[in-house]
Amino acid sequence: MSSGDHVVERKRSPSVHQDEEHDSKRAKTSEDDVHTNGSAHKKNGKHHFSVASSQSDSVGNETSSQAIHGIEQEHMQEVVENVYRLRMPKDFFDFWNFSCRTNPMNPRMALSAAGIELVGPFDILAGDVDYKPSNLLELQDLANTHWRYYYDVPEFQTCLRVTGMGSQLHYGYFRDDPYDLPVFVASNDAGKDCKITEHGGNLFAAVHKLIETMRDDPSIEDRTPLAELQEVVKLHAEKFNHSLALSVETRAHRQAVVTSTWHGAGFVGNEKSSSDNTLAKRHHLSDKDLLHLFEEVCREDDIHEEVGKQRKAKAEEKLDAIGKLTEKDAQDGIYDTTLELGINIFCYGNTILHKYAKAHLERGYELFGRDFFRDITKAHIEKRTRGDELSRLPMK
Repeated sequence: MSSGDHVVERKRSPSVHQDEEHDSKRAKTSEDDVHTNGSAHKKNGKHHFSVASSQSDSVGNETSSQAIHGIEQEHMQEVVENVYRLRMPKDFFDFWNFSCRTNPMNPRMALSAAGIELVGPFDILAGDVDYKPSNLLELQDLANTHWRYYYDVPEFQTCLRVTGMGSQLHYGYFRDDPYDLPVFVASNDAGKDCKITEHGGNLFAAVHKLIETMRDDPSIEDRTPLAELQEVVKLHAEKFNHSLALSVETRAHRQAVVTSTWHGAGFVGNEKSSSDNTLAKRHHLSDKDLLHLFEEVCREDDIHEEVGKQRKAKAEEKLDAIGKLTEKDAQDGIYDTTLELGINIFCYGNTILHKYAKAHLERGYELFGRDFFRDITKAHIEKRTRGDELSRLPMK
């Protein structure tokens, strides 16, 4: 992913669910907001995004067909970004074109030799989604949780899943801000834990690295198909000018992270953010302290005994008190602790804590002006599901 791939100057455009209060805060810019590489048009109180035709030139290079699995080339970027309400990087479309050439009959299974399946936004490019302009709003709502695994924070957008390994390993883009391009491609195995791991600045780099890991697996007897596939991925990465090395955007993210949070990828704040604005440094709350507190809130072994009820009530009171401390920080212009607390509660994963995770995440994203991440949080927690049956968009 290269910052030079998109030459249109970026201006922020609000999400479809943007509230009136936030609109008023951005009154000076809302009239000419641009969803980079396109425009945000307001109709009946809703924002609809269209992509400038010149930005679709990279989509379908060196491809002879006029339509790829149901979506005409010149409309692919427009349709995907309209449904997801997220800017998609050039490597996403290049990776699709690579997949179409590798397996013209079923591009989503072009990497089947490595057990990799293209999902998420690729479902739209494949023409598998029942898309029509009349059901766009419904699709937009469903896209918020389409292939969103249990521990996927709003910053994570699943694009690939790995099958046949008995895991819930999946890969996708990680964005610091919903109005920006991704900063790296990451992975998570929701069957194990909440950890998010970086894998390069584009899908080619991530897949190349994944196949390299598979080739090192001693349990795999015939590694020739993997070696051949890895070489094809490398050649197409070079062809489309995508580096397999660590990207500039990834390095910038690492330098700007306020705190790593429990999932490891951390979050980037604003101009007032600082590595000193953490729960540990401002309120002397270590990860160990929080973990113990969450365990006490979620204990159910002695909940029917008086001592158990008192212990749980005391833990809930302490968690509420921490919430008040983060709200006081927010009133003082420090938003970091609110979002950090929300992310860590979400990563703990227990449904008993969902009301706390929802409250602090929504508040944190609102404070940072990332309302679309707030909307994704709300939709995800309401439908948060373990497992890997996570297709939500209506299929043909």
